[in-house]
Amino acid sequence: MLCSDGVEIWADSSISYAATGLDHLIGNIRFLDDAGELRADEARYFSEQGRLQASGNVFVQDTLEGFTIENGALVYLRPTDFREEAEITVSITDDLSRPRAILLMKSEDAPLANPEPEEVLEVSEEDSLDIPYTVEGDRIFLRGGSYFYSVGDVMIERDSILAFADSVEYDGDEETVHLEGSAKVEGSNYNLVGKTIDMVLEANSLNTIAAHEEAILNGEDLTITSPEIRLYMDDGLLNRLVALSPLNGNENPSSSWFHNLLQLEKTLNLPRTHWNILQMRSWRNLCGGSSTKVSSARDSLNVDSSLKLRNQIG
Repeated sequence: MLCSDGVEIWADSSISYAATGLDHLIGNIRFLDDAGELRADEARYFSEQGRLQASGNVFVQDTLEGFTIENGALVYLRPTDFREEAEITVSITDDLSRPRAILLMKSEDAPLANPEPEEVLEVSEEDSLDIPYTVEGDRIFLRGGSYFYSVGDVMIERDSILAFADSVEYDGDEETVHLEGSAKVEGSNYNLVGKTIDMVLEANSLNTIAAHEEAILNGEDLTITSPEIRLYMDDGLLNRLVALSPLNGNENPSSSWFHNLLQLEKTLNLPRTHWNILQMRSWRNLCGGSSTKVSSARDSLNVDSSLKLRNQIG
């Protein structure tokens, strides 16, 4: 079947309802358009609305936006005169088949995927634009190639990073990934936990990971707890950490907490000049007011780089 909007449709059988513009397809379904293809066991297509509902062994591949979706029950809204970007919602099915998506997301500052010949040498062969996000959750929503939201025991994998949360939101315009509820990020030699975690990207490359509220950083046999922990990355590797120290009754950092952080520094192989501990007497005055910096290596805190750090997190 060739539709007026350019969509090609194959199926074992179909029922068409001219009055509503509905095509009900059953068995070995395949949709093809200029963006990619969809396969499923059953589908309903509303041509006037550009709306497709599919279920049963769902598989979607979009060659323009660069994503693949497997499993779940899918609702696909094609771009139309009244819808600027395609939207996809895929949800867990009654038999508990959870959707899984492999996504090549775009950000405003990301390098060009197909640079001009004279620019080729400036773009890495392993450019972060080509590193996909693998997302699994009870429901996944996609809009265009720069936004997704997933909810329900979400798992995300990208390169060497694993992330888990009740819900996850990626915004390519803001270059952020927000993890909400029981959030956790696992790296090669650490894991970071918090009620929420924010990951900030730069040109699609991971730059900062910040855990908020009851943050916990683990490195092999050692653990640090803090109101907030921030990890600064360099080429995907942990380069520097910033932690807000819990205070004892005298408004000083706990000595045991400080000792554990010194040990954690060794476990994570962080250079002494690349870690900082921040004490807060007022949680509202981060790096300001009466807050102080504590370190056993004074050289890392008494130079101009301290002001740069203050500006980064202020």
